[in-house]
Amino acid sequence: MGIVEHRQGAKVVLLPDQRLDAASAPELETKIAHIAHGDKTVNLLVIDLSKTSYISSLGLRVLLQGLKMMKSAGGNFSIQNINPQIRPVFEMAGLMELMVREKKMIILQKDEVRLKVTLSLEGKLTDETALQFEEELKQIANKYVSIELDCSHLNFICNKGFDALRTVHNYIAEKGGSLILMNTSERINQLISGEKLDGVFNYSPVDLKIYDGKAVFYLTGCMDELIVFKLRNQIDRVLNDKNIKEICLDVDKLTYASKSAVIMFSQIQSYLIEKNIALKLIFDNSKSL
Repeated sequence: MGIVEHRQGAKVVLLPDQRLDAASAPELETKIAHIAHGDKTVNLLVIDLSKTSYISSLGLRVLLQGLKMMKSAGGNFSIQNINPQIRPVFEMAGLMELMVREKKMIILQKDEVRLKVTLSLEGKLTDETALQFEEELKQIANKYVSIELDCSHLNFICNKGFDALRTVHNYIAEKGGSLILMNTSERINQLISGEKLDGVFNYSPVDLKIYDGKAVFYLTGCMDELIVFKLRNQIDRVLNDKNIKEICLDVDKLTYASKSAVIMFSQIQSYLIEKNIALKLIFDNSKSL
């Protein structure tokens, strides 16, 4: 069957057949060389090894050469969906970290009615993965109006990663949608502040601190019904600790709350009154209601 080629804008995906050996590796090498040196429109070359159940030393050498060719041409090279049967070959050759880019986004929740999706970002958003991340996120934005990125397991964002986030943010905004970063760590928040993007991205509740019988939720950016629903679930989990006597919502950095979100806040307040739990809204470090 040979090598199947798919083009998606500036991204090209090559899908080799079952064997990548002396018979098929030269064809792959030719295709990679043509893309790296002859097609200036391609910024990302992906080798999909989902069908490949055997790879020879020549096949590995062609992939290494492909990585070098794309980098020398100023592009990105990625191996994805590696077949479990050949995964040990990459591991023994020490090529997993160098060549294999695992999937960075995992769908946690989809709301087809309200056209919302929650994705989990994992690991690092680096120069090598930023373009792929941007392309995949744009495809998702074509289907969903609101995209939430759970950054609980995201450790680092490079400059190109921030460029990708800006591009996707603008792409979604033009369609009337929103891009929300959730559960960002202190490190990621520092990087966002360093890039002066605090006002660009919307944030949902990202931090919780518990001390002296109080649970303090820090709310930032825009709040809608779905996010407040998640907040309610977080409060329920916290209340499993019988030592909690007071729930505090720090809204100093809250910029907007939809009407439905305000109604749900009132419901949360009534719910806590029934449980004899005090609720306070904190507007800054010195004032509270």
